[in-house]
Amino acid sequence: MTVMSPYSSRDADLRTVQGPAVAVTLALLKTLFPVRELPAEVLEAFAMKSRAERHAAGAVLARQGEALDSILYLLDGIVLMDAGSQSGYTVESRTTRSHFPLCASDGQTV
Repeated sequence: MTVMSPYSSRDADLRTVQGPAVAVTLALLKTLFPVRELPAEVLEAFAMKSRAERHAAGAVLARQGEALDSILYLLDGIVLMDAGSQSGYTVESRTTRSHFPLCASDGQTV
């Protein structure tokens, strides 16, 4: 799976892996909510400092209740959103749900 994080200083347990890079372009950012609402000049700066990371299957991107220093978006692949109950679901890239953050800095999920 490939996720985009504009400000990432998360620990190594995410297990980034090598793979084809996904470009974080202005056009891509204009598809993501709420990022797409930013002024064009802010989006351009955002694109320059954002990066895409590829993670191995089974990697834990975030834990419920833990604060993050970034917002995560799914760019390629499938993510299982599991809150430890029967309310788990998957998010697939190139679907409407993938245009929203997987989780925010307060640990909340979409």
